Amino acid sequence: MKFVSCLAGAVVALLSASAAFAQSDEGVYVSGFVGGAFLQDVDFVNETATGGPITISPEYQSSVYFGGAIGYATGKRFFSMFRPRIEAEVSYFKSDIEGGAANGVAQTFNGDQDTVFVLLNSYADLITSDNQRFKPYIGGGLGVARVSADATYQGSGATAPLFALSGEDTGFVGHGAIGASFAMTERLELYSEARYVRVFDVELDRRAGVAGVVTRDLEDNLSGFTVAGGLRWRF
Repeated sequence: MKFVSCLAGAVVALLSASAAFAQSDEGVYVSGFVGGAFLQDVDFVNETATGGPITISPEYQSSVYFGGAIGYATGKRFFSMFRPRIEAEVSYFKSDIEGGAANGVAQTFNGDQDTVFVLLNSYADLITSDNQRFKPYIGGGLGVARVSADATYQGSGATAPLFALSGEDTGFVGHGAIGASFAMTERLELYSEARYVRVFDVELDRRAGVAGVVTRDLEDNLSGFTVAGGLRWRF
């Protein structure tokens, strides 16, 4: 009888903990993440240059990507299984530029490019059980990105940089995301997420020499992938 009483008490405690666990999904949360950013190579172009278009094609190296967010998860579900949440995010990465071309001719590049994101994200968690610990999700976001480039380049045989790709610009950004989270405790979640990101209409300068006058305005879209893991704390 004592054993049965202890077992019944354990079951009640487990059910109580599960109920509390399920109720903790709704509310405010904060998150932080770190991972990798993989920008695709681009062609910054000036179509109006005398003598024909000028194209500068930097090659980006993979870089460390990190950021944080504050969000709110609703207690509602759509189609009985999709739970919405929204969040505001700030994130950053710096991509080294170590190669590339100018008008199709290989150049030696040396420099980097910073990108700062301010995003409003929307996600939908796939919920099939009140006590579910593993939650796949999909989502996306919109916002702005501040892009700042500082790189020089020179052709083969040159002893000093001939031109610089530099400047700052703010562009509209959108991304699509897929990920999954795992509840480690009632409040703490571990998650991983992959994104495709695109920054539209980024304008940079081509300068003569390291810090010379602007000779051309160049424009293109930036796109790439990020993969990150992080922790989410629910209040």
